[in-house]
Amino acid sequence: MVWLAVDDNGQRFLVSDSSLDPFAEALRDAAQHYGLPASLPLLDLQDKHAISFADLWGGFPGPVQKASERYRPQVVLIGRVSRSSSGWNGQWSLLGAGASQSWIVHGDTAEAIVHKGISGATGLLATQYAVVASDETSRLVSVQGINRLNDYARVQTYLASLSPVDQVQVAMVSGDQVRFSLKLNTSEQSLVKLIRLGRVLQPVTTEGDAPWQFRLIQ
Repeated sequence: MVWLAVDDNGQRFLVSDSSLDPFAEALRDAAQHYGLPASLPLLDLQDKHAISFADLWGGFPGPVQKASERYRPQVVLIGRVSRSSSGWNGQWSLLGAGASQSWIVHGDTAEAIVHKGISGATGLLATQYAVVASDETSRLVSVQGINRLNDYARVQTYLASLSPVDQVQVAMVSGDQVRFSLKLNTSEQSLVKLIRLGRVLQPVTTEGDAPWQFRLIQ
């Protein structure tokens, strides 16, 4: 769940799920790129009664957590984005995943600020779920539902973007199924937790010694 407050030269507003502005579009693009579930609030009457722009801009976690309850998110990401004479500034806070973290980013465009926010959240979540392994390990992962070259590129790029993965290689192709060999720098448990957080691959089975089975979410 992402709560995003924007101050664009004095024009202040919250970004909703139905927004068509560049902020909502950039957030959806960044979330898809990093494979991170990042929904926006409806900002209907219930939300507006529960939280205000001032609550978000002031960094008060109580109203944010209360307003987020109806959505039952695993984590909550708060973004405060403002325009300055030198570009754009953003202050991001991640609530949940066993900790509360905040960071500041700068960029030339509002889109860059949003991408840096999602990127930072992805990195923090990866750190929370990472368990350092004693040796570099490998894992075979099979992905079904790869019917086009774009599907293959999407899965390979996604797997390579995950922090536990150092290297991705294709081990076998059979019909719509591709088996990837992943070289890991952390435990296998870290990898599967991150994949389940995302919206790119859906687990099919992890039983036995066979390679992990996933299906590409279209």
